[in-house]
Amino acid sequence: MFNIFSTEIDVFGLDLSSPGSLKLAKVTKQKKEKLLVSLGGKKMDKDVIIGGKVRNQEKLTQSIKELIKEVMGEKVTTEYVALSIPERSCFLKTVRMPAMDRKDLFSAILYEAENQFPLPTSDLYMDFRVLSEERKQKEMDVLMVASPKNILDLYVGAVEESGLIPYMIENSPLSLRRALLDEEAKSPTLLLDVNDREVTCGIFFQGCVRFTISFERDPLSDRKDSEESYFKAVAMEAHKCLEYHKKNHQGEQEIRRIIISGEIAEKKKIKEAIFSETGIDVESGKPFFKIDRESVPMSGDALSYATAVGVALKPLLKS
Repeated sequence: MFNIFSTEIDVFGLDLSSPGSLKLAKVTKQKKEKLLVSLGGKKMDKDVIIGGKVRNQEKLTQSIKELIKEVMGEKVTTEYVALSIPERSCFLKTVRMPAMDRKDLFSAILYEAENQFPLPTSDLYMDFRVLSEERKQKEMDVLMVASPKNILDLYVGAVEESGLIPYMIENSPLSLRRALLDEEAKSPTLLLDVNDREVTCGIFFQGCVRFTISFERDPLSDRKDSEESYFKAVAMEAHKCLEYHKKNHQGEQEIRRIIISGEIAEKKKIKEAIFSETGIDVESGKPFFKIDRESVPMSGDALSYATAVGVALKPLLKS
């Protein structure tokens, strides 16, 4: 099992989910306030991470080392790091199971994993969390997360070679949810993290993940067609997510809220394209709304730090 849900040590957050760039954030708790103390971003060669897999471990290690040296705000001194890895590097599933004692749950999860995931459990790192329990129906909702060992080992190896200790790992949609959604939000929401090469989508309802997907595109600077065609493609993927939720979660509310983050999320035309395709107004995310104070100067690309902030908040929040 890999430590996706542990929360008891001083860590900083490192976002490895976007091909071509790294993001770092560190949030500390001072009395009752959550304070953003460190922030940083760094471009990487586009051959380092492709399709959610590390293709050049040495370059990734070097980029991490350089990012830590260049961070804005307080110098990062802790060795412990919370990692957010690409959506496609993990399998994530919420399942409803009969309510049972915790001592029986572990073996039940292993049995369920063989049915839910496309690889044998012997080839996976896994973790799980009970999201809710309905005593009247004698059922529980359980979030199951797994990552192929041959994929995760390369991320962990690069991080360890940079002199850090991976303390917890999660996939990027969970980090996005933590940064962008209020814990009390009751309506289903589609989150879109739109970057130059990768778009990550996640549907969340009542704190539970309903669906995640990501897709990789040629960078805007390399594309022969127009920026508008790229935005149109993103909008069509958003529409497919809405249709999936409508078809597979009948009886639940339809999604009427879309929140966008990422490196190119501030571009007006992408919001217009998504609205044209879905009929839903698109909100810009607020990655820092759970942080009480910011001691780091903020640049204009704040939306690109949503995933890093979300994983950095993990040790400080209950969910």
